[in-house]
Amino acid sequence: TKNGWESEFGANVSLQVNNNVPGTLNTPLIPNYDSFSTGAFAIQRLVRDGYELEGGIRYDFRTFDAAGFDRNLEYYGGYRQFHNISGTLGAILPMENGWQLRSNIGLAWRAPSANELYSNGLHHGAALYEIGDPAMESERSLKWIVTPSYMGERFSFSLDAYAQYISHYIYAQPSAGEFIQTIRGTFPVFRYGQTDAALWGIDLTAQYRLPLGL
Repeated sequence: TKNGWESEFGANVSLQVNNNVPGTLNTPLIPNYDSFSTGAFAIQRLVRDGYELEGGIRYDFRTFDAAGFDRNLEYYGGYRQFHNISGTLGAILPMENGWQLRSNIGLAWRAPSANELYSNGLHHGAALYEIGDPAMESERSLKWIVTPSYMGERFSFSLDAYAQYISHYIYAQPSAGEFIQTIRGTFPVFRYGQTDAALWGIDLTAQYRLPLGL
């Protein structure tokens, strides 16, 4: 920290290995896969008596290497890699009489999960047959939040107003009229797909502290 400036840096590395147990006589929901992830970030913050400003940037890289056999004993899987940059800008403005205003805009992303890419089997917990899409792209999101808040002696509240746009939003949808029959019964087919989505809303939190002695 120097003259109100605060800096923070960091990095992470992870490796995930998923292998199905052989000999169970069940077709796995997802194939065997290895996933490698790494990322690095930097955050810069300026703290002054009348306001606070913060900005951050992050880079992430992720890979999937999958291989398996479906219920028809056909090979499926493949290799995918994803990478992107995300960032955020925010400010806090204290005001008089217990009021405060916060605002933040952020650019984020999410790589598809192994289920979303490679599912090809019966999901026992949901009682449906899931099919992934190995050609999926990453989700990308832009979100803006504005939060006025008040902190009084007994009463306090916070109001979050937000708007978010997500490109390539990933979701599972039922495949109309498609069912798959297994030795355990007949199950509806759900396929993972992508679309663009817009979300907006308001969250309100309020609190009142009763006086002591009541």
